[in-house]
Amino acid sequence: MKKKGMDFIVFNDVTLMGAGFGTDTNRVCIIDKSSIKDLPLMSKELCAEEILNHYLEVCNDKKCHDN
Repeated sequence: MKKKGMDFIVFNDVTLMGAGFGTDTNRVCIIDKSSIKDLPLMSKELCAEEILNHYLEVCNDKKCHDN
């Protein structure tokens, strides 16, 4: 992540039951430089909200509100 200049990465294991394509749910893991957040199976909409919230937290820490 550091080499690529990424603040965090989201993994979605599409091999898990109920996650990935053809379902209404996902189970993702958000990894950043200081934490790993393993989210439970949830709707894709809620999953997107969690990813956005994580982005906003990272952005707040970096003071990048206006970018």
